[in-house]
Parts: sequence; structure tokens; C-alpha cells
Amino acid sequence: MPCCGVPHLFDASPARRPLWPNRVRCLVIGESPGVPGAAYFYEPVPSSRTDPIELRRYMLAALAEEGLIERPSLEAFAKAGFALDHVIRCQLPSQMIAVERKAAVQYGSRRAAAADHLPPLIGQAERIWVVGQLARNAVVSLHPEVRAQIKLTPPYSVGDRFFVSRYPNRFAAPQARSIARDLGQFLAGC
Repeated sequence: MPCCGVPHLFDASPARRPLWPNRVRCLVIGESPGVPGAAYFYEPVPSSRTDPIELRRYMLAALAEEGLIERPSLEAFAKAGFALDHVIRCQLPSQMIAVERKAAVQYGSRRAAAADHLPPLIGQAERIWVVGQLARNAVVSLHPEVRAQIKLTPPYSVGDRFFVSRYPNRFAAPQARSIARDLGQFLAGC
């Protein structure tokens, strides 16, 4: 049983399996899969309305606009070698995530430091896109040598494996495209 007593969507969702690439070109590490009951990143995008998952909507659109994926879809995301997992796999109330995010600013998130599911995924991925403070905290906990290269204002690269950014959906579409453009330069330069 997982840490929260409920099966994690990463493990339980049948939608993720066919959308996980055989060769992970870029592992996206996000913070959490949302509040209990929230739609999951790998669940099918509803065709009848706007995608309810803001991160997916902004990320896929920006990646497609920058030519990193063929079109803004989960299938194109996987075909281009992108995969996504979260530091915290539990769906937790937003107040709990806010507490962890605040602690992560000073690398003090207990949950981020305990992300023992990430090392095998990081080991398999060619490049890692670290999105948000909790993801940054987890990467520094797993790879303390990168802490000296962390900057105050993302986006930026850390060595030739890690690209650190804020969440693309926390800004207007031009900022999301700017993050995707920087990511594209990072992926091309390595």
C-alpha cells in the first residue's frame, strides 16, 4: 500500500501505461497529481470541452508550438520521448501541498526528500525537466552536487541533465512558450 493508503494514480491508471515511452528522452518531474479526485495527467483529454488539466493544456500546447512534439496530445508527448511523474504521487489537499511547497523553498520538504520512486526513472531518462519547487527539492535531495548550481530565477539548466523551470501554467501562454523554447535549446544542446 502506498504512503497515503490509496493506490497512486501513477501505478493504478491504465491510461498511463500505453503513453509511457520505451525510451524516455525527457522525464518531466512535477510536484503532485492534484487534490483528491482531480483528473490525472495521463487520463484521456475530453473531446467535448477544454482540457480540465491546466498543466497538460499549457504544457502540450507550448511543446507543440515549439516543435518539440508533433501536436498537443498525450500520444505526441509520448512519441517524442516525454514522460511525466510527480515528486508526491499522492493526491493531497491543496493546503498540504502548499505546506510542502513552502518548505521546499529551503529544501526542507519531507515528502520531496522521500521521493524514493524517482531514482530509477531519473536513471533511465536522458534529460530531466524539473518543474516547480518540490521537484527542485527532490532533485537536490537525490543529487546534492547540483545544489551549488541552483539559481534564484528559473528557467535554467543544471549541467547537461537537468532543466529547471516554473510551472508553464502559472503564467500567460507567451511565458509557457518561452519555457518550452528554453527547454528545446537545452535538449538540442546536450
